[in-house]
Amino acid sequence: MTSFRITVSDLRFVGWDLARPECVVATASGDVYVSDKRGGIVHLMPDGRQSLLAGEGVDGFLPNGFSLLPDRSFAIANLGYLGGAWRLMPDGELIPEVVAVKGMTLPPTNFVHAEQRDGEVRLWVSVSTRHVPREHAFRRDIADGYIVLKDKTDVRVVADGLGFTNETKVDPSGRWLYVNETIARRLSRFAIRDHGELGPRQTVAEFGEGVFPDGFEFDAEGGIWVASVVSNRLLRIAPDGSQSVFLEDADPRRWHAPSATTPRTA
Repeated sequence: MTSFRITVSDLRFVGWDLARPECVVATASGDVYVSDKRGGIVHLMPDGRQSLLAGEGVDGFLPNGFSLLPDRSFAIANLGYLGGAWRLMPDGELIPEVVAVKGMTLPPTNFVHAEQRDGEVRLWVSVSTRHVPREHAFRRDIADGYIVLKDKTDVRVVADGLGFTNETKVDPSGRWLYVNETIARRLSRFAIRDHGELGPRQTVAEFGEGVFPDGFEFDAEGGIWVASVVSNRLLRIAPDGSQSVFLEDADPRRWHAPSATTPRTA
């Protein structure tokens, strides 16, 4: 891939009056879906119109990372005090999807990735930390994040001891589960074994000063695009492991702020 740089002036903004648009899903038809802290998902249509599908009947629902499911419902991580993963139906009904595992109630939850495999939809749910409030885990010596898998068998923790678990996704080959560890400042992966069990954690990339990996996506050439909070960077990890920064819009002096201003992250 030829190296290039993007400036803020190169960007085109879509949507208006969005409230904390944390996660974005774009479809081949041109429709874009964005989580919104008003309690649901905003649909940005190709013709410029937009509408909010708000969840009904649940207090403490703060949408974070989500996946669009085959029936046009959404599996959404709840960053509100109820925590867990919920299903938002097309009519606005909110249904608990993964709110506990082995008797343990899930705290505020970061991301839900829906994987279709052999006619089954698996849900991979990332929980950043067991600390409440979660800001107490904004330290590199804390690694109590984990990943939960819901499949046709049961609901169980399949990875633990992660440094603030953020977005997690199965790669296009279906063989690996990737996850960003925001405060540990690395991208990791796990081999997916039979029945959804995972192999040992492998480090894909470690990030330097100012990079706090949040969301990511795979490209057709085997690269991985990573968004960094705080430094407002967009970077790409090439198949050979090299890293290139394509966009940056931040004041570097903020990276050196004292611990009292540890970055807020989603």
